[in-house]
Amino acid sequence: MESMIGRLGRFAEKMERQGLLSVSAMEKALFLKAYARLSGCDLREKMRRGERLRGPLHRTGWFIESLLFGGRK
Repeated sequence: MESMIGRLGRFAEKMERQGLLSVSAMEKALFLKAYARLSGCDLREKMRRGERLRGPLHRTGWFIESLLFGGRK
């Protein structure tokens, strides 16, 4: 579940950068809070740490993808 939520977060961030989706920081926080309450597994701190570490790597990959595939949406 943790990796699936991570992929969902990266997908949402990518769509935001392309202007196809708008998700506020408050909405993201509410989603993670609701997930923690319903599942009993609080991923908020782990997601913050992972975002700090992997964020630049994913953005670099998205840039390369846009060069290779012409910024397809």
